[in-house]
Amino acid sequence: MSEGFKVSPDTVANHLPIWTALSELFATNDLSDNEAERIAGIVLGSGLDIETVNRILWEEIWPAFAFLIKPMAEGRVAYSELNIKAQVVAVMENPAMAPRGYGMLVVQGNIPALEQKWVKVRGYLPPDYTAALDEWIRGRGEV
Repeated sequence: MSEGFKVSPDTVANHLPIWTALSELFATNDLSDNEAERIAGIVLGSGLDIETVNRILWEEIWPAFAFLIKPMAEGRVAYSELNIKAQVVAVMENPAMAPRGYGMLVVQGNIPALEQKWVKVRGYLPPDYTAALDEWIRGRGEV
């Protein structure tokens, strides 16, 4: 099992806006066009490249929120910035909290819905910004 690590204040400061924006992908079944466009604006404004944002989604946000995704819930779940920060940092510092074993079997059914929402957000990003990630996805045969 991998060991956790102490998350630096710089990482928290740099990633918190992205954590907050991407956590919205877990907050609702029906991501509106306006929400997707707003999240895309935050992603673009972060100054991070798309590969880094994608890694943050799957390596920082997904492990922290996989159990919290609401695949059948109606309406919206609101996560405060403080709760997002606490949840992500706790899982990064203690990977045993992330889904694994039976827990991963339970949550992996939520991956397609999350991928769909992420594709919707990426649709509002400039093609030259997403090109490297799109190429990587095509290389994996996922498109």
